[in-house]
Amino acid sequence: MKPDYNQISEQELYECAVAYVRERGLASTSMLQRHFYLNYAKAHILIERMEQDGIISEPEGKMYERRVIG
Repeated sequence: MKPDYNQISEQELYECAVAYVRERGLASTSMLQRHFYLNYAKAHILIERMEQDGIISEPEGKMYERRVIG
């Protein structure tokens, strides 16, 4: 059973999301939504923060997936 990601701190959620995208090698808003059961806005904020922190690339291709770079 997955933990309730809506009940943990923003920092803990961010750390979990970073670990998940590093494991997968790719990141997208929809991927985070599905895995962490998040709404679009919260997932998008995580993606934007990862891009700012140099963890993922800018969007690429039709699916707007982002590669892990850091």
